[in-house]
Amino acid sequence: MKFILQLFLIFHLSQVAHAFDAMSRGPASIDPTPTYKEHEVSIIQGHFRHQYFRYFLEEILTLSRSDFGDFKVKSLECGNEKECVESGAYKKGDIIYSPSENWDLADFKKIEAPILSGLMGLRLPVYEYKDRMKFEAIKSPEEYKKKRVSFNKNWRDYKILEKSKFKLIAVETFDDIYGALTDSRADYTLRGVSEAFIEVLNQKENLLIDTKNFIYYSYPVYLYVRKTNKRLYRALILGMKKMESQSYNNFTRSFVGQNLVLDERESCKIYNVNTEVVQVLKQCELKGLIEAVANFNRN
Repeated sequence: MKFILQLFLIFHLSQVAHAFDAMSRGPASIDPTPTYKEHEVSIIQGHFRHQYFRYFLEEILTLSRSDFGDFKVKSLECGNEKECVESGAYKKGDIIYSPSENWDLADFKKIEAPILSGLMGLRLPVYEYKDRMKFEAIKSPEEYKKKRVSFNKNWRDYKILEKSKFKLIAVETFDDIYGALTDSRADYTLRGVSEAFIEVLNQKENLLIDTKNFIYYSYPVYLYVRKTNKRLYRALILGMKKMESQSYNNFTRSFVGQNLVLDERESCKIYNVNTEVVQVLKQCELKGLIEAVANFNRN
């Protein structure tokens, strides 16, 4: 007991001494740069299709580490979209990526993500192996408008495709998108550049990605960050600015960017639904592809 008491007194006196030492140095000696401990960030990632977003998020937070410290990213299980809404589980996350219109986001602050906009607005046609003969004869991505596309009617870009007169097969869940392909109600679906790779990786015996054609449209993407997590909000803003100034190099070197192997394509064609124009690009490496689409859309 005496030994424990001695330890307590030593600890207490050391803290008092430290406090007096800090007071003697005065406010001018205080380090102006705060030191943050590792912070755990929960993201909504209820399905493997969101896995690429985790890589993207980690890249952003790495770029802002010197200013805001380390963040540890973890997944928040939410189930499919319907289960997320019914249970309200999505409200427990720190970041929500690309929610549907029926999600309650009153506790979250919106951040525009221009890099993700470029990736999400650039769509790859994905179809099943059994339907490959239907697509081998396609010479231009504009021809995809004549085929039936399976698409979630709750997604914001459903209306974009509808306005552009795509033959839409409306579904309500993610699983129904591919169910419509399996039972031949639809011929193909459209997925974001990095989404398509992840899905083929997980269902590679069934799915094929078009190797030549892209569909492009303006698609503003936002991240929704919990309002009380101000440090995370500032870190994301800074990280995205740094990544954009590096012309997507960090993302192209990432797991998803490397495995898309777009640089092996001799050429590809982009159908811009906003202008009804097909643009042919040589050497479709991811960085050049996204930048070309951005310039094409501005013109």
